[in-house]
Amino acid sequence: MKAVLNSDDINVYVDWVTDRNSLKRELTNVNTAKVIIERLNSSKALLYIHTSSSFNSKWTPWELGYFHALKNKICVYYPE
Repeated sequence: MKAVLNSDDINVYVDWVTDRNSLKRELTNVNTAKVIIERLNSSKALLYIHTSSSFNSKWTPWELGYFHALKNKICVYYPE
């Protein structure tokens, strides 16, 4: 999905790709939240891809809620 959007000149941020070294999932803390807030604040839209991993994520509801409070666009995609 990232490659497809990038090919249409849409800059895509994926935490576990772009911030692989600074956002260690096993070491989540206040700094993790700060980085994600920074990224969300600089984004125009959020694409939520509904998978079992995203559905079970501890971060996803928080990210969606934060982004919704910013009143930015959110798109939900169901791969099936």
